[in-house]
Amino acid sequence: MFASIRVFLWRHQRKFAFAYVFSLVLATAFCWAYPRFVPKTVDLGAVIASRSMAHQQTFREISLARRDLNNGNLKTAETRLEDFVSQHSDVQPSQIYAHSVADACDMLAAIYQEQNRLGRAERTAEAWAKTMPRSYRAWYVLGSIRDMRGDLSGAASALRKAFKLTLCLSEVADDYLAVLAELNRYEDILWVAREYDSAQRNAQPKAEVFVGIPRSSVQRQAMRLSGIPIGHGRYFARFDASLERGADRILTLPPEMFGPRAREENLFVLLRVENMYEDFRVTALRYRTQDGEWTELKESNSWVAYSHRKYSGQEYYAELRTDISHRDIAECEIQYSSPHYSLSDGAKRIIRRAELNVGQFHE
Repeated sequence: MFASIRVFLWRHQRKFAFAYVFSLVLATAFCWAYPRFVPKTVDLGAVIASRSMAHQQTFREISLARRDLNNGNLKTAETRLEDFVSQHSDVQPSQIYAHSVADACDMLAAIYQEQNRLGRAERTAEAWAKTMPRSYRAWYVLGSIRDMRGDLSGAASALRKAFKLTLCLSEVADDYLAVLAELNRYEDILWVAREYDSAQRNAQPKAEVFVGIPRSSVQRQAMRLSGIPIGHGRYFARFDASLERGADRILTLPPEMFGPRAREENLFVLLRVENMYEDFRVTALRYRTQDGEWTELKESNSWVAYSHRKYSGQEYYAELRTDISHRDIAECEIQYSSPHYSLSDGAKRIIRRAELNVGQFHE
């Protein structure tokens, strides 16, 4: 048999040599041409599409569970969520579907609370917090459940971690202060008050601004199917900006990225906002064209979308999708608003009572 193989190779050696050389030339030409002539969006689109198909079942399960809850099918939703959480118990916070697991834990804990199965609700929240220790929501839910069960010390421990991850979110501070008041821990109450005030003064809202062009319609559809809420643009410019709390504030985009030499594609902006949470809103987009005419777009779902990574704490996103070419713009500014956060009247009374008990007066 080996002799016949050697004879066959000897007879066709020229053909094999030619095929070998041709394959080497073809591979070299591909390596040379791919980075030069294939747009990066095609490569990224393929990655997004493959990840979408790989995790489509993951995201669909959460959507189906929400539909079951809306239709009143509590038991079906509970079973679906339990299976989902069990299958993805080893999820890492950085994985693409981590937020789906967090959503599932959040909904499942709420179902258990509604059924007064607080033990199972607490175990679900504990597993969630252990898997995603940077999730303020996990610790907040765990603290709330422990409070309902009468475990005030455990509730205070969990709410303290949630508070440290947020600081200026009044909802968490209010509940943490209420638990500390029941425990008569006045020193801790004053510490919370100082940290909250310090965060209000020093943790000023800021934004990481990305300016670019929208992805292709195929890529955007793949991202929508996969449940990816942000990143629907390709960004070629980035800068940091300090924001202010209040209504009708203005964020101006650098004018050098516009003008006759700018890109022909439409303007796409992503704002990654910190310390503002879900109350942040883009109320208008104003731009001046090359001929000097100002135009204003009022807030609408047709061109602005929001996404709050509530499980990671501080991150909030706004995407602006316009039909305005970069070349047509001379100046561009974004109008936004965000309210001031403040403690509830009950929380303020708790702080005042603690000040009187320790002989201090908190300003």
